[in-house]
Amino acid sequence: MTRLVVCLLVSAGIWVGEATAAGNASDARELTKALEGTKWLWHGKEDRVLELRKGGKFDLDDWAQQGISAEWKVTGPKEVTVTVVSQKFRDLTATLVFDDGLNSFTGHDLDKKRVITPSPRLGKNGQGGLAQAELTKLLGGTQWHWHGKPDRVLELRKDGTFQLDDWAQQGITATWRVTGQREVTVTVTSQKFKNLTATLIFTEDFSAFTGTDLDKNRIIAVSPRVDAGAILALNLGGTRWLWHGKQDRVLHLRSDGRFELDDWAQQGITAIWQGTGPREVTVTVTSQKFRDLTATLIFDDALTSFTGTDLDKNRQIVRSPRVGN
Repeated sequence: MTRLVVCLLVSAGIWVGEATAAGNASDARELTKALEGTKWLWHGKEDRVLELRKGGKFDLDDWAQQGISAEWKVTGPKEVTVTVVSQKFRDLTATLVFDDGLNSFTGHDLDKKRVITPSPRLGKNGQGGLAQAELTKLLGGTQWHWHGKPDRVLELRKDGTFQLDDWAQQGITATWRVTGQREVTVTVTSQKFKNLTATLIFTEDFSAFTGTDLDKNRIIAVSPRVDAGAILALNLGGTRWLWHGKQDRVLHLRSDGRFELDDWAQQGITAIWQGTGPREVTVTVTSQKFRDLTATLIFDDALTSFTGTDLDKNRQIVRSPRVGN
C-alpha cells in the first residue's frame, strides 16, 4: 500500500510539473506574440525608439551605431530578457519588466545597476498620440493619487502649478509641463530642492502614470486618476458611435483622448474628449477653427448611447448609439 501511494504521488507530481511547464510555455508564446513588432521609447526618450522585432531582434539605433546587437526573449509573466550577441558587451543582459496593460516597462539596464526609466509604448502607427498643446489641455485640472496613495492627491493645475499638499507643507513648490508624447516633467521652483525634476510617464489611455521621483533613483508607484470621469473614460476609450444617429458619421473616442470624426477632420476641426462626470464627456475643440468650443455628451446607464449638446450649445445631439460592443 505504501509503495502504491508513493507511486501515485510521484506520478501526480510529474503530471503537475508537466502541466505547469506547458502553461508557462503557452503564456510565454502569448506574451511574445503580443510584443512582436511593438515600439517603445527607451528610457522614456522620444529620440530613442526601440523595436522588439518579430524573430527576436532588439532594434535600437544608438546601440547599433555603437556596434551592439542584441536579442530579446520572454523569460517571465511580464518579463523580457535582452541578451547582447555582438562581440562588444557579449552576453551582457538587461531585464525589461512590463506593466499589466503592456503600456510601458521599467527594469535594469545592461550594467544591472541602472534602473530603466519608465519606457512607454508607441501607438500602432508609430505616433505617440496627442500634440503637446492638446495633451496640456487634456491634463490641465486633473487629479491623481500620488504614488497610488488615496490621501496624497496631486492636481496638475491648468496654470502649470504642480499642487501636492505634503510638498507644499514642506515648502516645496513646483511646475509641470508636457515634454513628450505621454510624458510630463515636474520642476521644483522653490529654494528647497530648486531645479530638481521628476518625470511622469502616462499609460496609453491616460488613466494612470508611473515615472521617476525627484531623486531619480525611486520609481513612482502607479498613480491612478482621481476624478469621477476617469472611470467613464476607461470604459469609453476606443469605442465607436453613430454621431447624431447617422450611419455614415462614425465617431471614434480614441483611448489617447482624441475625438475622431471624419467630417470634422475634413473641415480642419480637431478635438479631444474627457470624462467630466459619472456619465458625462466634454469635447473640446483644439484646432484654430472653433478653438475652445465645447460639446457635452450624456451617456445612458448601460453606455449604449448618448445625447447632449453640440458645439453651438443650442442644438441637441440626437440619440447616438454605440457601434458594436
